[in-house]
Amino acid sequence: MKYFNICQDVRIPYSVLMTNLNAIAGYYEYKRGNASALDDSFVSFVTSSPVNFYPDILDRQIFMVKDVVKDVIEMFMPDMVYKSCCLIDERNNKYEQYHIPMLDTVGMQHGMEWGYYIFRNKDLNNVEVFASLEIVEALLRRKPKGCRIQNST
Repeated sequence: MKYFNICQDVRIPYSVLMTNLNAIAGYYEYKRGNASALDDSFVSFVTSSPVNFYPDILDRQIFMVKDVVKDVIEMFMPDMVYKSCCLIDERNNKYEQYHIPMLDTVGMQHGMEWGYYIFRNKDLNNVEVFASLEIVEALLRRKPKGCRIQNST
């Protein structure tokens, strides 16, 4: 099975960054691979800017997806558990709803051998998520905004 890295497009200069990461319960456990340590839902404030862009995948701090990506994941993995995050830009009176999928954290080789549709790579220090060709094709049909898909194998 062929796998691809799905991530936020690095060419977007004005994507949002959360400002209160220290206040998010379980954030540091999440960075170490234990995503279930995060609260079921939380609110985070973002750095205000009139040019902020909210892509369908955010991965610079926590891997989060909007509804269009969530719907694709649920097509292949209907039992996936999600946590919710509301990003608030107070100065511009804007908010966006994101979902944090509770992905299995496995090594790249194991994820490919065991046939995972989507998983988080535990071999890396940063958050990298890999998806199978089936998920990538379904996602591309929906024309996600601000996403990058890179060949990984």
